[in-house]
Amino acid sequence: MEIRGQRFYKSSEVARLAGVHRLTLLRWIREGRLVDVGRDRNGWRVFSEQETAAIIDFAKSVDVRTSPNQQLLFPAEIRAGKEHSVRLKAKV
Repeated sequence: MEIRGQRFYKSSEVARLAGVHRLTLLRWIREGRLVDVGRDRNGWRVFSEQETAAIIDFAKSVDVRTSPNQQLLFPAEIRAGKEHSVRLKAKV
């Protein structure tokens, strides 16, 4: 969306650009890991291009497993800094 010649992004757009789930982005804001941004007249968060770039940089710098649930499920991998991938098997 564009307001007064400046481009703004929705949270889903920013999350997609950063390569994270939208709920992860919102959790980071809620936890104070990212600064909360402005909102439009409907109360939805809007991110400027500069804020979006900062979020993308932050997303690149954090470990993949940052949620509390992932820390409970994969504590050894997190401590060791190992990447853990889960593959789902298709039923035949």
